[in-house]
Amino acid sequence: MEKCAVRLAKTVGYVSAGTVEYLYSEGGSFHFLELNPRLQVEHPCTEMIADVNLPAAQLQIAMGVPLHRIKDIRALYGESPWGDHPIAFEGPSNAPVPRGHVIAARITSENPDEGFKPSSGTVQELNFRSNKNVWGYFSVAAAGGLHEFADSQFGHCFSWGENREEAISNLVVALKELSIRGDFRTTVEYLIKLLETESFQTNETDTSWLDHLIAEKVQAEKPDTMLAVVCGALNVANASFRTCMDDFLHLLERGQVLPAASLLNIVDVELIYEDTKYVLKVARQSLTTYVLLMNGSHIEIDVHRLNDGGLLLSYNGNSYTTYMKEETDRYRITIGNKSCDFEKEKDPSLLRAPSAGKLLHYTVEDGARIYGGHSYAEMEVMKMVISLTVEESGIIRYVRRPGTLLEAGCVVAQLELDDPTKVHLAQLHTGGLSPQPALPILGERLHQVFHNVLENLQNVMNGYCLPEPYFSAKIASILDSHAATLQRKADREVFFMNTQSIVQLVQRYRSGIRGHMKSVVLDLLRRYLQVETQFQQAHYDKCVIILREQHMPNMTPVLECIFSHAQVAKKNLLVTLLIALFKQWGPTEEASPTDVLTYTELVLDAQGKMVQLNRLPGGNEIGMVAFKMKLKTPEYPKGRDIVLISNDITYKIGSFGPAEDLLFLRASELARAEGIPRVYIAANSGARIGFADEIKTKFQIGWVDPADPYKGFKYLYLTPQDYTRISSMNSVHCRHVEEAGESRYIITDIIGKEEGFGVENLRASGTIAGESSLAYDQIVTISMVTCRAIGIGA
Repeated sequence: MEKCAVRLAKTVGYVSAGTVEYLYSEGGSFHFLELNPRLQVEHPCTEMIADVNLPAAQLQIAMGVPLHRIKDIRALYGESPWGDHPIAFEGPSNAPVPRGHVIAARITSENPDEGFKPSSGTVQELNFRSNKNVWGYFSVAAAGGLHEFADSQFGHCFSWGENREEAISNLVVALKELSIRGDFRTTVEYLIKLLETESFQTNETDTSWLDHLIAEKVQAEKPDTMLAVVCGALNVANASFRTCMDDFLHLLERGQVLPAASLLNIVDVELIYEDTKYVLKVARQSLTTYVLLMNGSHIEIDVHRLNDGGLLLSYNGNSYTTYMKEETDRYRITIGNKSCDFEKEKDPSLLRAPSAGKLLHYTVEDGARIYGGHSYAEMEVMKMVISLTVEESGIIRYVRRPGTLLEAGCVVAQLELDDPTKVHLAQLHTGGLSPQPALPILGERLHQVFHNVLENLQNVMNGYCLPEPYFSAKIASILDSHAATLQRKADREVFFMNTQSIVQLVQRYRSGIRGHMKSVVLDLLRRYLQVETQFQQAHYDKCVIILREQHMPNMTPVLECIFSHAQVAKKNLLVTLLIALFKQWGPTEEASPTDVLTYTELVLDAQGKMVQLNRLPGGNEIGMVAFKMKLKTPEYPKGRDIVLISNDITYKIGSFGPAEDLLFLRASELARAEGIPRVYIAANSGARIGFADEIKTKFQIGWVDPADPYKGFKYLYLTPQDYTRISSMNSVHCRHVEEAGESRYIITDIIGKEEGFGVENLRASGTIAGESSLAYDQIVTISMVTCRAIGIGA
């Protein structure tokens, strides 16, 4: 083949480096493919086995230097490098012998799982280190990228070995150490798989070999499934945690206030891998400790965020570096030098909201047939209206009502597909997580265990709470185990030393271990109060604004405070346990009184005077109730009187009328007269707007044009018969006219037969405002809105 290649080059008069390609058959015959009259990208293969610098040799030939005068060529043929006598290239005395074996691997931006489809995008990381046996070069670097008009090859690796087996081994190691992260897939993992196949190792490949592997869907080596699930869940959760924190902080710096609940510490994660669906919860126990829960099992993972967006985690006693790239329909997870794809659930029968917003209306009827590509609803997103469409045809069924606020990904409607085979649901994984050894405590001595437990409790106070029921069980376990280690009292004199550090330690333990534990618990409770008192002075939004003004321009402490407050319900569980534990260490307390609350109801009699009595429930006849109560507390063991006033929303939805206003006035006057606190629980619908039911069914309309009602009406009137029936009630004033050949009584005023019908309700409601102003100046007043309060009632 070599001689034929030389003869071909001479025949066409070609000079310089070139490559002739053949097809070689098992019988030893070979067939010409092409001549490349240039330097090939694989030229380092020749250079590494021949020790000839081909580009340098090309330049020397172009300069007119004879081939036998080139130093590298003379050394290849066993001649003195600095000699000048000619070399018989066609019959040399020292025929060139290749030094070792070289394998080249092209690195391309192609996806082996999608038929080697090329792709483009940016590069976040490219890390390759050449060594004495493997050399490589790349046309891009970190923070660079590949555009859609470029060739898919962006790198080349060359591996040398004493023999073919060693060259393969060196290349596999180098490719496994090669780290490439970007917006595109590469062939690196697939190349490793090819190099490790038995047919390539034994050199039994032919032109159909790769096609055969592709047909058999041979894939690159994937990471362990459960390791991939854990890394995938941690990456998805970490991205959610970072996004919500960054968005909250960004808006906070701009003066906007989001609900505290938007600061997530627990994330639901769904991953689909090889037609199996894994449903997990991921929660943070601290900045670096994540808890994963799946099907009743849970594990703790030590996780550290890297500056480049990756995660360094410990799993099964090993350390792993993992990254995530979220794509439209999948998550691509990289673990070390292996990667795998988790699909997002794609069920065309479940119509989901593409983003958060408000469902405006459906464009088709519930139960109607809709065809693929057509719109079924419209939703409002950031003041823009977008259409929601279906991919397949079928019968639509509503799930959400128009006007509902939608979260991204929530199901809006369901589609009964015309072709049910379009749905391919993944099987739900019912197993648990592989048990992991508990995260080690740094030291087993008493003070080291204590500080570890204390750190856990402080993390809870900082808002890193686990979901129920694990939270209560975890905290109870921490408290019980820690309390069990601290039962003995230490001798206070033991720690008397001369050095300052020991003296400080003695001071901390001046009341013994239990006394120190009390002070630690008190510090935890103070930490709780330090956060929660910030949110007791006003509405949440106003409290955040006050915090923001206090910490300008650094918003990080504000963010941390809000994040902790968002978990107040779970922190309350810990505080309750701590208080109960604290009480166990204190002196025995007397039994609590049984009559901690006694009361009598305040009721208006027939003359509008207030009397005290206790009625059976349900006996109220107006939309307001009042009580005089005696409350016994540790601070007031003999009791303290208050007046409690509240709307009764079971009576005309708690609206105000003259009777309600009068009861409020008399009860509040009692509180002022006795100098006791007045508590008002507001739950009302404002001043009552009544209906004269006796008129509603009887009035007639005097149209401008009876033939065309759209021209409007002139008045409302009663017939003589109806007027005769109603006039005795004195609920309406009328003016008599004769019109259209009949007698009519035009309605001028509607008074209503019952008190509390109209404007008098507005007038009397002013009484509440005036009385509340007096009470505010003279006694303690507390007003609480439990659900709604409108107008004066607010």
